[in-house]
Amino acid sequence: MSEVKNYYADDKKQTFYQKYWGGESIHVGIYLNEFKVFADTDSNDDDYELGSFIRDASRFKSNVMSNLIKSYLLTERFTHDSHGNKVKFTIADWGAGYGGTARTLSKMWNGALNLSLSCYDLSDRNCEYNAKINAVEEHSNIAIYNQSFLDIENRWFDIIYSEDAFVHLDDKQLIFDRAYENLNTNGHFIFSDIILKNPDTCSEETLKEICRRINVNTVGSRDGYIKCAETAGLTLCNVIEYNADIKKHYKYIKQFYQENEPPETQDSDILTGLDDWIRHADEDNLTMAIFIFKKDKNIQ
Repeated sequence: MSEVKNYYADDKKQTFYQKYWGGESIHVGIYLNEFKVFADTDSNDDDYELGSFIRDASRFKSNVMSNLIKSYLLTERFTHDSHGNKVKFTIADWGAGYGGTARTLSKMWNGALNLSLSCYDLSDRNCEYNAKINAVEEHSNIAIYNQSFLDIENRWFDIIYSEDAFVHLDDKQLIFDRAYENLNTNGHFIFSDIILKNPDTCSEETLKEICRRINVNTVGSRDGYIKCAETAGLTLCNVIEYNADIKKHYKYIKQFYQENEPPETQDSDILTGLDDWIRHADEDNLTMAIFIFKKDKNIQ
């Protein structure tokens, strides 16, 4: 965990994520199509620029997560109590980064629903940037906690969600155990993550190389996460795989970064990392998936 905190403390990394990655979020975007340069158009619309294309994919991922959260939040729940008052729903973002999806939830649903949102992130810099945007946009219903989500005590949530954070943690079982402990009964655990696409055929050498890149000893998989959830007492609701988006996201960001960042300030470690992810996605070693689990009851 300390490696993650130190990584995001670096000035060059913060510039990279704020300027090139997606602006308000630190997650892999979902791309509906390939980027094309429309050289024959007279339009000056930002949609024709690669940077806007990347940000749109990041926002679309936040929209997908927000709609899933709302859909599962209202399963077996009423929006108002017997007196006609809005019921307060508690939602936590684990590894929130810059808090883009929390703001998307607030913008999309906080009028119709009474949402109390909590962002947890280890990085001081990420939390500061998250708070800065929230202040400008006046999201008073979003609280930010500069701490590990694995250390939350005496707090319970209707929804816990996360985007591409668990890939950085070794103890996958602990993640699910903590989710079970921090969820209300009938609560849902909704997250996306970068996982092994074909763990049974992934060579030991390839796995070690991936682990070295992200400073971990293990990488999650579809079946591995489902087993961890079952062990923790969570029930599988759905898994949605996005096989093409890892390669697209890292490829587009590398192109955007190299085209716009002066050569003398480009970070070689960032470029090496982007190349590694592109290659592993191209070789079908890695993919992205969204998992949805439910806490049906408390285990005595």
